[in-house]
Amino acid sequence: MSDIRFRFATTLVTSKVANPANTSQEVRFDVTLPNEAFISDFQMEIGGKIYPGEVNEKVAAQKKYDAAKKKGQSAGQVKQKPRNTNRFSVEVNVGAQEKVVFNLTYQELLKRKRGSYEHVIYINPKQIVADFQIHVSIEESRELTEVRVPPIRNELEQKLEIKAGNTLAVVSRPTSKSARISYSPSEADQRQNSERGISGLFIVEYDIDRKTNAGDVMVVDGYFVHFFAPSDMEEIPKDVLLILDVSGSMYGTKLKQMKDAVLGILSDLHEGDRFNILKFSSSLSFYKESSVTANTKTVKEAKRYVKNMVATGGTNINSALLDGSNFLNKAENFRERAQVIFFLTDGQPSSGETNLNKILENVRIANSNAFPIYSLAFGQGADYNFIKKVAIQNNGLSRKIYEDSDATLQIKGFYDEVSAAVLKDVSFKYLNNASSVQNLTKISFHSYLLGSEIVVAGKIENKDVKVLDLSVEGLGSQGTVELSLSADLDDNSFPELTKPGDYVKITEKIWAYLTIKQLLEKSVGETDPTVKEDIKKQALELSLKYKFVTPLTSMVVVKPEKKETSSVDEEDDVADSKPPNPLPVKPPTQGGSLPLSFNRGPPGTSYGGGAGGDPHFMIRIRGMEYPLCFDLHANPGDVLRILANKESGIFINAGIVPSFKFDAHHRMKTFMGEIVILFKSHVMKVTPTKIVFDGAELFWGDENPYFLKDVTVEVVTIKRCRVLRLDFGNSVQVAIKRTIAYGNMTVDYLNVYIENEAGLSENSSGILGQFLHRHVTVHQRGTNRKNQIVGDILIEEAGMPTKHVRSFLKEKPDEVTGNLELCWNAHNGITKTAESVQHFFVDDIMEIKCSFGQGADYNFIKKVAIQNNGLSRKIYEDSDATLQIKGFYDEVSAAVLKDVSFKYLKQGLGSQGTVELSLSADLDDNSFPELTKPGDYVKITGKIWAYLTIKQLLEKSVGETDPTVKEDIKKQALELSLKYKFVTPLTSMVVVKPEKNETSSVDEEDDAVADSKPPPQGGSLPLSYNRGPPGTSYGGGAGGDPHFMIRIRGMEYPLCFDLHANPGDVLRILADQESGIFINAGIVPSFKFDTHHRMKTFMGEIVILFKSHVMKVTPTKIVFDGAELFWGDENPYFLNDVTVEVVTIKRCRVLRIDFGNDVQIAIKRTIAYGNMAVDYLNVYIENEAGLSENSSGMLGQFLHRHVTVHQRGTNRKNQIVGDILIEEAGMPTKHVRSYLKEKPDEVTGNLELCWNAHNGITKTAKSVQHFFVDDIMEM
Repeated sequence: MSDIRFRFATTLVTSKVANPANTSQEVRFDVTLPNEAFISDFQMEIGGKIYPGEVNEKVAAQKKYDAAKKKGQSAGQVKQKPRNTNRFSVEVNVGAQEKVVFNLTYQELLKRKRGSYEHVIYINPKQIVADFQIHVSIEESRELTEVRVPPIRNELEQKLEIKAGNTLAVVSRPTSKSARISYSPSEADQRQNSERGISGLFIVEYDIDRKTNAGDVMVVDGYFVHFFAPSDMEEIPKDVLLILDVSGSMYGTKLKQMKDAVLGILSDLHEGDRFNILKFSSSLSFYKESSVTANTKTVKEAKRYVKNMVATGGTNINSALLDGSNFLNKAENFRERAQVIFFLTDGQPSSGETNLNKILENVRIANSNAFPIYSLAFGQGADYNFIKKVAIQNNGLSRKIYEDSDATLQIKGFYDEVSAAVLKDVSFKYLNNASSVQNLTKISFHSYLLGSEIVVAGKIENKDVKVLDLSVEGLGSQGTVELSLSADLDDNSFPELTKPGDYVKITEKIWAYLTIKQLLEKSVGETDPTVKEDIKKQALELSLKYKFVTPLTSMVVVKPEKKETSSVDEEDDVADSKPPNPLPVKPPTQGGSLPLSFNRGPPGTSYGGGAGGDPHFMIRIRGMEYPLCFDLHANPGDVLRILANKESGIFINAGIVPSFKFDAHHRMKTFMGEIVILFKSHVMKVTPTKIVFDGAELFWGDENPYFLKDVTVEVVTIKRCRVLRLDFGNSVQVAIKRTIAYGNMTVDYLNVYIENEAGLSENSSGILGQFLHRHVTVHQRGTNRKNQIVGDILIEEAGMPTKHVRSFLKEKPDEVTGNLELCWNAHNGITKTAESVQHFFVDDIMEIKCSFGQGADYNFIKKVAIQNNGLSRKIYEDSDATLQIKGFYDEVSAAVLKDVSFKYLKQGLGSQGTVELSLSADLDDNSFPELTKPGDYVKITGKIWAYLTIKQLLEKSVGETDPTVKEDIKKQALELSLKYKFVTPLTSMVVVKPEKNETSSVDEEDDAVADSKPPPQGGSLPLSYNRGPPGTSYGGGAGGDPHFMIRIRGMEYPLCFDLHANPGDVLRILADQESGIFINAGIVPSFKFDTHHRMKTFMGEIVILFKSHVMKVTPTKIVFDGAELFWGDENPYFLNDVTVEVVTIKRCRVLRIDFGNDVQIAIKRTIAYGNMAVDYLNVYIENEAGLSENSSGMLGQFLHRHVTVHQRGTNRKNQIVGDILIEEAGMPTKHVRSYLKEKPDEVTGNLELCWNAHNGITKTAKSVQHFFVDDIMEM
C-alpha cells in the first residue's frame, strides 16, 4: 500500500513468518526498494503485540541485534546492502513456535523525469496469491493532468513511445487533485503471467498542471517545501561533447550498444546545437578540431564516423577528461549556451595517470568553468564510486549502466534526462524574510532540465511571518529569467480526502529527507577527510533524529524476554544480559583486519602464515620487517599438505580446483576449492558453499560463534568477504577466507591463514608448518634492473646445508585481509629446500579415515548384521558419537534368554537351564481401556500384525542374496503395504486436488531396500521433439564423473557411456557452426577415488557461446554477457536472442535455455551432500531440431551417425547384452559391445535402463582427444 502526498510517497511492505520448530531460527529477506528511498519504520507483531524498531548507528544496531539473537529472542534488523543500493537486507530471527508479522515502511520524494513523476513498487511473491492487492493513493497541490499505469514489466528499459496500459489496474478520481489506483489480479490473471504468479515492476506515472511561475510552496509547522517546475520554456542551445571509451574491453556487444545510443543522441540534436566526439583508449582523438554545428549533413557524417569506431588498447581516463574540459573552455560564446560533457567508460584507468585521487584533482583544476560532467559507468568492470565522484565534483549526475539487452536505452535515456536545459545558473532567493529562513537545503543549481523538478526545503524560525516572498533567477534561451512568488503561510487548504492531521510534519520529513540526501552526496565528492567526517556526522544525526535507515544507520527491533515488563530501549539492556550458552561469547568482529599472531618463539622462525589463490603463500618471520612470499604451481585435482602436526593432532589439507584461466606461461591458474581440517577425532570440511563439522552443517552466513567440542568456530566479515575463524583451544588459531567469483573470475575459492601457531610443535610439516623448525634471515643486496630491492634469503635447518634463495621486494595481497603489502618474493625457491616439492602433495584429502560416519557403507553393514542374526546401527560423526556407540552396545549386550522361540506351546534356554513360560488368553475378553471408545481398537491387532510383517519382510530382503527369492519377498511386502495403506520404501502416497489437477507426493526414504528404485520427486524434463531419421539422436545429456546418455530414434533404451577426464580438462560438448552454438564444460575434482584409484571428476563450469553472446554457468552463478543472473530466480529472462528460465526438478535447480532456433538446452545444478565433495553441473540437449548434421562434440557427434542395437543374449551376471552398430559416412561400421544397466538420467535423476557401452563409443572418433579443447572459451 502506497500513499503519495505532494510527491512524497510512503509505502508499507508486510510479510508473515511462522517457525514451527522448537528452536529459534533466522530468516533473511531481500526487500527491493527504489534507489532514492529511505526506510523509516520497522515493526514486529508477535502474539498480537507490536514491537517498534529503533534506528541506531550501524555498529550500535549490530550489537543490539546480535545480543538479542544470542538470547534466542525474536529480532529483526534492517540495513543497507552495500553492493546493490536498491535492495535492503531484512534479517528476522524468529523465536521457537512463534508467528511474526513484520512491517517495513519506506519513504521517498518522487523525482520528475521526462515530464512525469514515477512511483515504482517491486512485486515478486513467487507464488499464486489468493488475495493479491495493491492500492496507491495520490494527493497533490495542483490538478492532476495525467494518471497512467503501464503494464507490469521487468527492470529492462522500455521505449518511451510504448503507451500501453495495465488493463487490470483501476484508476478513480475522487477530486481533480487526487487519484486512487487499485490492482487486484485474480488467481487466473496471475497464472496467465506464469505458474509462479506475477513478478516485475508495478509503476504509476502522473503529472500536475503547470504554469510559467515560481512554483508551489507548502508550509506545515514552520517547515516549508518549495516545488519548482515551470512549463512553456524553450531549451537553451547547447554544446555537446561525447567522451567515449573505445578501449579493448568495450569490444563486442558493449561497443555496439554504445554506438546505437550515440547514433540516437546525434539524431536528437537541434538546429543550432554544437557537438564533437572525443574517443579514447590508450590514446585519444577528436572527431573534429572544433565544434560542429548540427544539421542534417553534419549529423550524417558524424554517424558514419561513429559506425566505424573500433575497440582496442587501454583506458586513459585522465587525458580524456582533461582534453575534453580544455576543449569546451576554448568554445565561443559558451556562457550563452548550455554545456553537456557526456562521459562513458566501462573500466578503470590503465593508461597514463592511474591514481584516482590525482585524476579527480586534475579534472577539478582543468574544469575551471565548472561545466557539468554527466558520467556513466558501463558494466561491472567500471569503478562506479570513482565515476560518481567525477560527476559530483563537476556539477553533473552519474548513472550505472548495466550490461543487458537494454543498455542502449539506458544510455540514451540518461542523455535525454540531462541534455535539455531550459535554465542555467539557477538560484533561489528568500527575500524580505531571509533572516527568518534557516536550515535551507541546496539553493543553487547549475541548470534546470526540461521535464524535471527542483525541490528546496527549509525552516521559518520567526512565527510572526505571515507571507514568504521568494524569487527564482536563471539564464534562459532569451536571456535572464526572474520568477517570483508570495506564499500565504496561513493558507492550510489541505485536500479534502484526508483530515489535516495526516499532514503533520510532512514538510519537516521532506526537509530532513532532502538534507540527508544532499549531505551524503556532498560527502562522496569531498576530498578533505576532516570535512568529510563532519558532513557524515551531520547526516548521521539527522538520520537518527528522523528515524531514517540510510547508509550510516540500521534499524533493529527486539521482542523483550517474558520476564521483562518493558521493551528494550537502551543498548545496555540487551548487551548486559547473559546468553543461554554458559560459555563466554566472543563478540563478532566487524570489518577491520585479522590480528597478527602471538609472535612467540626465537627470531628467524615463523609466527604466522597464509596460503591463497593460484596458490601463493606468505610467511611472517620473527625479526624480518617484511614477510616471505612464494608461489607453488599445482594442478587441478592436486591435494596440498598445508600443515601436519602429530603432537597437537592438527592436519590441514587443501584440494586444488581449476579456474579455466591461463597465466603468461599458458599454465592454468588454480585455486584452493576445498580445505579439510583433521583434529583429534574431528573432521571439518570447508568449501565456498558450505562448512561441515563432524557431519553437522554450519553456515557461512552465521553471525554468532559455535562452541563445539574442542573447537570454537566463528564466521566474521573482513573487507566484504566472509572469514571462518577456528580456535582449537590449544594456542592454535586458523582463519579461512572465502572469495566469491566476480568480474572475470570464474571460480569461488578459499584462502587459509595460521593466526596463532604457539601450540604447534617444531616437528610440524607441510607448506606452512615447515617454517616452525627452520631459521630464516634476509640480507639486502641492492636493486635489480627494474629498480626492485633485491635480497638474499638464508634458510637454515638442523642437519641440512644452508640454502640461499634470491628474492626481491614486491607488493602482494595478504591471503585473508586482501591488503597489499611488501614481501620478499622468492618464486619457487623456498619449496625446493625440501627433498622434493612433491613432499607437499598428498594422495588423499582425508589423511585420517573413520570407521564410522559418512565413509562407511551402511547398506553393506546392515546386510552383514541381518545375515548373521545381529542388529545394525548408523553412527553419525558428531560430538555424541561415543554415546551412540556405547548406547548401541548397552542395547544388544545384556541377553537374559537365548535361542528364544514362540511355539504357541513350548520352550527356551535361560541362565539356569531351560525356561518355559506359558499363558492362556481368553479370546472373548474385550476389556479395552476406558480412555477411548472400543471402536478405536477395531483392526488394531491386524494393523500391528501387518506392520511387523512388512518390517520383517523388508529386513529379510536386505539380507537375501538370491535375486528370485529377494523379488518374491519384496512382492509380499508390497501387497501388504498397499492393502493396509502404509507408505513404505516400496510405495508412495499421492493426494490430488481434482479441480486444479495438481498432485503432490510423500515418499519414505529407501533405507531398508537398497536395490529398489526410488519414486520420482516432482516433474521431469520433456523428451526432445524426436524429429529426424531413425538411428540418429534426438536428445542427449552429460553428467557427473562424467557419463553421457544419448536417446536414439528407434531404440527403446538410450545409449550410455563414460569418458575419463582429469581435473582442469575442458570437454567439447557441442559445436555447431551453422547455428552458432558451442558448449564447453570445465572439469573439476571431487577428491574422491574410484576402484581404479582414479579421481572422480565432474563438470564444474559450462560455457555456452552463441553468436556474439557468452554465457558462463557454475553451481554458484550464471553470467550472460557480463550480467549476473541468479539460480534462485523464479521468472524467465527474455534476453537478446535467448530466453533463460530456472525451474526446480526433483529438488534441484535446472537452467533452461531456449536459443529461439529450435534448440533448447537444460543445465542441472547439484549441490554436494552426504559423501559428495563438490557441487557440479549436468547438461542436456532438450531439442536439437535446429542443429545441423555437421555438429561435433560429445553430444553433437550423434546427429550425423546412425546407431542401432542387436540383442545378443545375457552375460555371466545375467545382464542382457547388445551389439551396438555405429555407422557414419566415409567411416567403417563400428561394433561396440554393451549391456543393459540402470543409470540416472543426467537432469531428472530418474534411474532408467540404458545400453551401457563403457568407453567404446568415444573411440569411434579418430582420437578421444578430439573431444578435448585447450580453452573453455574456444569456438
